[in-house]
Amino acid sequence: MHGCARGDMINKAPMIDGAVAALILSYVRDVVILLSRDRKVRFANPAARQLLERRNPLRLQGGRLTAASSMHALAVERAIDEACAGNGADDEVVVMRGSSSPLLLLSIRCLADSGGDSILVLASDGHVESARVEPSLRRCFKLTGSEAEVATSLAAGQSLASIATARGVRVNTIRTQIKAIAAKLGCATQSQISAIVRATPLWMATRN
Repeated sequence: MHGCARGDMINKAPMIDGAVAALILSYVRDVVILLSRDRKVRFANPAARQLLERRNPLRLQGGRLTAASSMHALAVERAIDEACAGNGADDEVVVMRGSSSPLLLLSIRCLADSGGDSILVLASDGHVESARVEPSLRRCFKLTGSEAEVATSLAAGQSLASIATARGVRVNTIRTQIKAIAAKLGCATQSQISAIVRATPLWMATRN
């Protein structure tokens, strides 16, 4: 009975407004895009904006969602048409990134409660990092922008050599930065830096 009561309370909870929903979605690592029926983007969370700014595999054309290749653009358009055909089922489209990159799996649903005028597009993008983790590290631990980037790279499992190459600096420069990061975080090793970063609420939220 208690379970039913709790469920009833949830069902009767007021709907959140658009501003609150947008704020919540800004913390979500997965790509969230809301389209009008003609494929114009009405909303894109930070993860989606990062993906679209790369223009591969998805991009905007005249404000409308499409894909970098004509084949995938046709597949996206067809999937949207099928999702909004009235059967209420999700339609998934796999968009290839390339031989050296993972696939991007799109889940497309026509929102029936919007009179069929809104289309929800969800995707998990392994290349998108939260735009909020590094600012949080800077505020909480007084890291510089460069130190926050190095710390998140360590937490993501990157080696010192790969971090140095990506940043165009020597490995010794990264080691020096790591010493400064460790001092500010109150720890002594790279693994401890990674553990602290991974324990931050924003990191966990964007990885779940």
